[in-house]
Amino acid sequence: MASPSTSNDLYDLNDLNEFPLSKELKELGLLSIFKEFKEFQELSFYPILKDLTNLASLPLFKSYREGGGFKEKEPFKESAKLSSFLSYYKEFQLILCLECSLAIKPANYKGHLEKHFRGIGSKEKKGLIEKSLSILKGLEVSSLKGSYFLILLFSKLFPFSLYPFKELGLKKESYQCSSSQECSLILGNLYSIKRHIREEHPQALNIGYRVIPYF
Repeated sequence: MASPSTSNDLYDLNDLNEFPLSKELKELGLLSIFKEFKEFQELSFYPILKDLTNLASLPLFKSYREGGGFKEKEPFKESAKLSSFLSYYKEFQLILCLECSLAIKPANYKGHLEKHFRGIGSKEKKGLIEKSLSILKGLEVSSLKGSYFLILLFSKLFPFSLYPFKELGLKKESYQCSSSQECSLILGNLYSIKRHIREEHPQALNIGYRVIPYF
């Protein structure tokens, strides 16, 4: 069983009350993603958010606002090999692999590339990996929690503009926490949502989750 909340809990920190957007983000259920305010502060886009007083003046998602699309293949236009299996969503600081149906973290770049460059001569493979790494390292990629936050924030600001990622397998349903009015976390499998409720809401009076079907 999870231990009771301490002063390090996201909603108990005095710093949170001084954060201008805290009320607005809490009402949207976005801050429930993070266990501690420190996690939120460590995100690369935190400096952009920390001085804003409302989401209307948010400078994020500029490329989407101006172009109306994600242009997820554009960063790989110099590498046909990379563009065949990777997509980069700048708005969400997220790299997805079409062939593996998962997100790629910076720490896994080299290992993931080696998996896709099998069957190539060692000299050519080395050159491909070096070139690919130079491209990938030039992209701003967040933690999975950071990307998830940006995806949820985007969906709040641009309702009905976000569709399932083509790189990921389509699920039949997802699960949304309903154990707390301040939490609207959505997870893709039953095990994860039950674990979330058990660890994050051990003392909740109304323990539960809502099944969200995909049509």
